Amino acid sequence: MIYLKKLVCFSKLEKRRGARMEINSQEKDRMWLNETFLTSEEAAAFLGISKQALLSLAKRHKIPFCKKGKMTLFHRIDLELRREKQTALRDKYRPYDK
Repeated sequence: MIYLKKLVCFSKLEKRRGARMEINSQEKDRMWLNETFLTSEEAAAFLGISKQALLSLAKRHKIPFCKKGKMTLFHRIDLELRREKQTALRDKYRPYDK
């Protein structure tokens, strides 16, 4: 995921007092993006395949994706569905791996 250093920040004084700063709307949006979308590296690790294989699947329109600048993003739900299909295909064509 697009990692955030800290979602709830503490200053030195607030840390001593134990008070928290509020999470603003931009940080909430980042949290939602981190939970919903994965980069190509994260998606490849999620599926257990190489980045090159993932991008090949995306290029052949087997997995939906969106590009933002140079970054390719994949929706988590689409990846979960692909992982289920991938598991079924592996079971079918590699019965000796069990």
